[in-house]
Amino acid sequence: MKEYKIAVMGATGSGKTVFFGSYFNSVINQGSGNFSVSPATPDSIKEISRITTTLFEERLPVMGTAERTDISFNVPSLEMRVILHDIPGGYTQDVDQWVEQKITPDLESANGVLFFISGEDLVYHREKCDQDNAAFTAAIDHLRKKQKGAAREDVPVWFLFTKGDLIPNVTLEDLKNAIKGLRRTAEESRQDYVFKTGRNVRFYKVISLGKWKDSNSLPEEYQPENVLESMEELLKTVKGSVNRHRHVLLGLAAVIAMLSYLVTVGGLWWFDQSRWNSVLETVNREVALSHYDNALQSVNSFPGRLLPPSWLLPPFLRVNAAVEATREGIYVQYEKAMYDALRSDVEGVDVNKIPNTAATQRFDAVADKVHQYLDKPDFYKADPRHYNNVKAVEAYYAIGQMMLSRSKEEGTELETPQDILGILKKALDLVSQIPESWRDEFAVKVDEYTRLWANAVSREATVEGLKTALLDMELLVSHPRMPAGLVSFLEGQKEKFANELTAAWTKRCDEWLREAQTRTPEEAIEMLLDRQRGSDLPPEVLEHLGEALNQYYARIVDSVVSGEDEKKLQEVLSRYPTMPDEQKIRLGNRQDALARENTARVVHVIEATNRIDALTPLVNEIKDVQKRYSAEVTRPIEDALLRIVERDVDTLKAEWAKKINEKDYTLVKQDIEDNLKTLSSLPVLDSLSNALDMRKAIEERKKTELEQLCEYNFADCKNKFESIRNTMTSNDIEGVLATLRGFKSRWTSQVEKQGEVNAVIEFLEHIKNGIDSSLVIVEGNFEAEAFFGDAPDMFIKVDRGKESFTRTNTVKDKPRPIFNWKYEFKWDVQTELTFSGIEEDPMSNDEVFEAIVSATGLFGYKKLTGTLRDKSNTLTIRLDPKKKIPYCPWE
Repeated sequence: MKEYKIAVMGATGSGKTVFFGSYFNSVINQGSGNFSVSPATPDSIKEISRITTTLFEERLPVMGTAERTDISFNVPSLEMRVILHDIPGGYTQDVDQWVEQKITPDLESANGVLFFISGEDLVYHREKCDQDNAAFTAAIDHLRKKQKGAAREDVPVWFLFTKGDLIPNVTLEDLKNAIKGLRRTAEESRQDYVFKTGRNVRFYKVISLGKWKDSNSLPEEYQPENVLESMEELLKTVKGSVNRHRHVLLGLAAVIAMLSYLVTVGGLWWFDQSRWNSVLETVNREVALSHYDNALQSVNSFPGRLLPPSWLLPPFLRVNAAVEATREGIYVQYEKAMYDALRSDVEGVDVNKIPNTAATQRFDAVADKVHQYLDKPDFYKADPRHYNNVKAVEAYYAIGQMMLSRSKEEGTELETPQDILGILKKALDLVSQIPESWRDEFAVKVDEYTRLWANAVSREATVEGLKTALLDMELLVSHPRMPAGLVSFLEGQKEKFANELTAAWTKRCDEWLREAQTRTPEEAIEMLLDRQRGSDLPPEVLEHLGEALNQYYARIVDSVVSGEDEKKLQEVLSRYPTMPDEQKIRLGNRQDALARENTARVVHVIEATNRIDALTPLVNEIKDVQKRYSAEVTRPIEDALLRIVERDVDTLKAEWAKKINEKDYTLVKQDIEDNLKTLSSLPVLDSLSNALDMRKAIEERKKTELEQLCEYNFADCKNKFESIRNTMTSNDIEGVLATLRGFKSRWTSQVEKQGEVNAVIEFLEHIKNGIDSSLVIVEGNFEAEAFFGDAPDMFIKVDRGKESFTRTNTVKDKPRPIFNWKYEFKWDVQTELTFSGIEEDPMSNDEVFEAIVSATGLFGYKKLTGTLRDKSNTLTIRLDPKKKIPYCPWE
């Protein structure tokens, strides 16, 4: 996927961000358009989501761009990655900020640019619009600027007249005419070689969202115009412009390359011909001297002898054909010369007669020439008839050469086992081609050579020679033409060779061990390990080398386990991974002992400190110990640090207890959080392998201490509430409220207790200044006052202290009068009322009932609801608050 950069220019408030939000909503959220897109980077995912969520989910105007913001996206169907950044308008208007804000590089490397112009400002605020967009001409100059001497492609320039909903009657042509100067600059034709700028310029009147009600209210219906169309047209034009520019450049390059190629071809042809003519002179001279091999070497080395190579030339201009023809001509002359020298010994030989033993030297010379002739397969191409003639006498000369040969004692030159074996194998391969008259003598000669070879191997008796001989023996035994008697002989030789090989190995092993004794233990081990890597060493040799190695390992281990240099111990372990387990255990035990000693020393220093923060100077040492040793070895360090932490926390806890007694919960809470945070952040904890667990433990301790402090604070709140339960002073309530509010602000995370405290606060707030209520005197029972059927006439009088409070109407002739008398008043914690039942009489009123209700304290209002008694008489009363009294969980 190729990258394409689109630059953005537009004044503050010109609608850039809203336009992009509308585009991404259309293609990503609604799936509209011809080209699906997706955000290209984590930053662009975040920003595009922010813009579209604000506009289309929260239905709020999106905030303008405050800084350069990545909104790059991919267009898979066009194989494009569009690099796009939303730019604050203030930056684009201030040319002095262009370099710092990366606007100049954006323009000079852009494959397209979007100029945003507010259509509303262009029509109604022309002076402001001209001032806002004054920098656009400079932007176009940067856009058209050559880069590194190369002409820019015809970069697409798109002018978007935004806020089209505010200028419904203004046409696109009107808007284009309003920016004539800027339009002229953009469309100006600048010819640069074959590239002509100013052709890809487009204008669009854009409505990003629809008709806005006002600046703070988004359109009710989403009705964008020319958002999707302008962006998709820009994408296609950008891609086409870049490709067109590339194709033109490639065409020009192709023409230049062709011209260069033709010049090069001419030079190479002349140079190749010159080289070949020089070689041909040398070839002709060597052939004239019958030095055919030298001539062939000159021809064969010609193609790669000099640079440039001839393969750069087209085939019809190369000298390959001449070279090949020359090579074939040399082989024709060479073959003829060699065959002429052999002709009488090839065409005139009687292959049925055993060669004359008197002519052994000449026979050997001819046999060698036959072998040399047949080693050149190109001779067959030169003259097949000659080649077949020589091939026909190959067996005669090969086997005859063996039969005429003598043992070393008789003067033959066959001294090495391989010389003898070579002739023997050749003879066995050609045995089927010898005449019947040769058979008996040939069998004797094979027997002689086989035994001669076996004796020659025994005389040398080297490891390599014997190993090779055993392999060769297997080949001879398995050869189909090996006589049966010799097979039995060779089978008997196997055990002899094997014993000789064992003796040779033992001798060599002893030499290695003697050499090792002259070296240092380290050098001896390196040497013996190198010898031990031989894949074909016999088991007994491997065993001897292993025993010697163990002795040298033990000497090295002895030299380091007595000291205290841990580095040397580890170096030995790392350097010798094949060391025996016994020595590894010794090194490991010493390492473990030193580790525990060093750990114990650190633990001693830790335990001698008063506070954990005093261990800061030891951080690096503790880290080093933790890094070098296993968790099991360093566990005491962790345990010691944990004890110090617990001790520090206990010391702090004693200080907190004093402050808790002083009820200073805020200060204690802050102390707990600050001190344990400081404790958790101490560098010394970073030295621990279980630093995370240690910090979790401190965090749990902090949680426990805070929960316990919260319980103390909560209990204190309840105690203070209980202390004013029977209060008759509203100031007491205010004091408790202050305590409860302090708890509420202090322990925001304690949801359950917050609920209780909130309920109590709501209750106290409701009653502290009294409760607007209705006191209802419901009914009475005064049957005890009726005499001989004469029912009393009753009314109720209520006094508050010495002051008259209220009285009911008189209910006549009713022993169970129903008053339903309602009196509006404000109950408070000081309320105390006296209820008197008065029997009205013409002569004098008689008080027949009296009840004093002390409705004081936080819950005194409840005493004003119920039945009052005085002797046999009762009175039912009820208190109806104007507003419901909140529930108090601490009632």
